[in-house]
Amino acid sequence: MNHVLRGIVLGSAAVGALLVPSRAAAQARPAAKAGAPAPRQGATRPAGPAAEIAAEIAAAEQQVLAAMLTRDKARLEQLLAPQFALVSALSSGEVIDKADWIAGLLERRVSDDGRLEPPQVRLHAPGVATAVVRVMWGPTGGAPESFVVTDTWVRRGRTWQLAARHSSARRSAP
Repeated sequence: MNHVLRGIVLGSAAVGALLVPSRAAAQARPAAKAGAPAPRQGATRPAGPAAEIAAEIAAAEQQVLAAMLTRDKARLEQLLAPQFALVSALSSGEVIDKADWIAGLLERRVSDDGRLEPPQVRLHAPGVATAVVRVMWGPTGGAPESFVVTDTWVRRGRTWQLAARHSSARRSAP
């Protein structure tokens, strides 16, 4: 069952997170009691640790976007793991490391404006999650662009860091 969280607010953008429980999480749920009524279609379960993690990842995704748009090097350094790697839709497939990606963002203005759709967060192991999210922005002097990114997040202490990103250009339907 999917859980929908609403109301994470950063700046003026409201962010939600869609959590798709992992197979392990589904197996860890207690079995329904015999004769208990089935949950209503569309009903949600109370938020728990997995939902909190999904909210943390959604907030971190917004923070990465905000740091990209404002070209905040110090914040990007905090949000990206030391071993960060990117394969970008704008490249020919080479792997871009943390230092090169941040340097590229600082050299050029990516956009004046951007937004994320609510990420689909999947938990894979303690301290490891992925988020699939659509990113839209209007590059300075160009037509609006839309990308789908798959991010791998790792927990370091009490914070999440982005360890890997793969982006794909989203093409318009013909």
